[in-house]
Amino acid sequence: MDFSSKEELEKCLLEMFPELTRKQAHGLLKSGDDVNVIITRILDNNIESPTYDLKDLVRHNRTECMRLTTYNYPEIFEHMLLPLESADVKQLREEASKLAEESVSLVKNAINHEIKSARIFYSIEAQKKREKASELNREAALAVMRTAALSSGPVDLHGLTVNEATGFMEDLLKFRKFREITVVTGQIHKSSRLRPAMVAWFHSHGFVTSDRGPSLYAIKDPFK
Repeated sequence: MDFSSKEELEKCLLEMFPELTRKQAHGLLKSGDDVNVIITRILDNNIESPTYDLKDLVRHNRTECMRLTTYNYPEIFEHMLLPLESADVKQLREEASKLAEESVSLVKNAINHEIKSARIFYSIEAQKKREKASELNREAALAVMRTAALSSGPVDLHGLTVNEATGFMEDLLKFRKFREITVVTGQIHKSSRLRPAMVAWFHSHGFVTSDRGPSLYAIKDPFK
């Protein structure tokens, strides 16, 4: 699906995603991803650069620590013993991606249509598809997280976006209060977003990390 210019696409993104800032939209367009990938990233709330400023992460985590113990994924950590329905993660992600693609098409229709009522209709339909895609992505993420949370060995983060993985690790740290852990992210050269995000997350929480092939080993720094 082609847009005549980046300015048109940026305008489109800002109109259809009111929560998106101009800086975030600009950053997404500079990523080199195609339109469908950009929409999927927005739906996954994976809109930030993979390069993290540790000072920002530490500041964010200090704010989080001041709150009462709450979970990003209460479906997992507040109801650990309750079974989740089995889910085909790949199929859910594919369905969510398809809905995201359809949302892009509706966004384009909304932008280009001359009749206001038609623009409103397309906008509403695009919003419905975004919401459904978000539901499917969360269902897929919960399936991966449940398996990871119950694992007695390495915690496998395959299948999670950066934001899903960091949110899950926040919950897992609150729940287990672990001082060492091994997480599976994939080989460094194949995990250009998730691996550096996990390294930054561990460092911001006072852990020292070491690479172990497809895994990342983290242990609490005794001096922090």
